[in-house]
Amino acid sequence: MIQFEIMNHLVFPTLIYSEQFIKGPQKLSEIQKEALQIRSQDLAGLKWSRLNYATSVSDGYTSYASIAQLQKFSSTFSDLEKKINSHVKKFCKARNWSVSNQDIAMTDCWLNVMPKGLMHSWHLHPHSVVSGTVYIQCSKNAGGCIQFEDPRLGLFMNAPHPKNNSDLFLSIQPKAGQILLFDSWLKHQVLPHHDSADRISVSFNYGWKHK
Repeated sequence: MIQFEIMNHLVFPTLIYSEQFIKGPQKLSEIQKEALQIRSQDLAGLKWSRLNYATSVSDGYTSYASIAQLQKFSSTFSDLEKKINSHVKKFCKARNWSVSNQDIAMTDCWLNVMPKGLMHSWHLHPHSVVSGTVYIQCSKNAGGCIQFEDPRLGLFMNAPHPKNNSDLFLSIQPKAGQILLFDSWLKHQVLPHHDSADRISVSFNYGWKHK
């Protein structure tokens, strides 16, 4: 344990990992094409999404309730898993965790297609270790941010309110080809975007391997 003579240090940081993951519009276009093919054929997912993942204007789509292990469903997403593994390894190293690729593995991988105005309310990912998203299609400066909540928020009690709400919430504007990784317990939501083009992403969880 590190000890400081004078405790004037910021401690217990929360890591959000971000890298440019997919480079080049051609590769993004290939994944986008397959994502939309899966959506068109996933009748169970479309039915669930119409009930749970829609706006008053148009329907969104998620495969989470129907095809939640895309890495086992398609070679495209199996290849994606292999690339994500290397970033998860970097994330774990940055967190100074004593884990390896033999300890945790991708447990879930699903598609999200969000039309204009659709949002995903506050949630976390229980029973997982690392969660994240790869952004396949999103318009520049069109909203649709992923927003994270300060994990200490429920413990502040009588603490004064900060002058800026950005001290309590962090919003990240996603970019096509970007990967974000974070601890699965970190509470987050997805804000509505304002572009007519759908926002397409692939989300995933990593959890402990059963030995």
